[in-house]
Amino acid sequence: PTYPHPNPMRTRIAFAVGAAAVSDYDEKLSAKLIHLNAALDCNWQSGQHAEIKSWSCGYACDNAGPVTDVEILDFKLLSAFGIVANYGGQCLVSFRGTKDLINDIEDGDILFSKPYPECPECKVHGGFHGNWKVL
Repeated sequence: PTYPHPNPMRTRIAFAVGAAAVSDYDEKLSAKLIHLNAALDCNWQSGQHAEIKSWSCGYACDNAGPVTDVEILDFKLLSAFGIVANYGGQCLVSFRGTKDLINDIEDGDILFSKPYPECPECKVHGGFHGNWKVL
């Protein structure tokens, strides 16, 4: 399949499902994550998110896995977009990848911050953390 993003290498995912675990590479899970991220591209330029909310965006939604109860996270000023949803009974948080100049500028914020006092060894990319805070 082809997706609307001209450069799929520039997409990024923040994917949290349940408790983190270390495991071997899973080809099927990786394919689902690619479809999941591609689904967030559905009508991204129009700002219409009904197909994402109802998880009816076609091929990407059909192949991403069991996604329900989608809540849209959209902060137009920074062109930040993501979803929170139920993924097969677990919590899913996913952010759309870079799409425009505003996103490129945010991506340029490469300094790491340590925003969590309770986790002094945790570092977060500045641009990603900025998007997280506004969403």
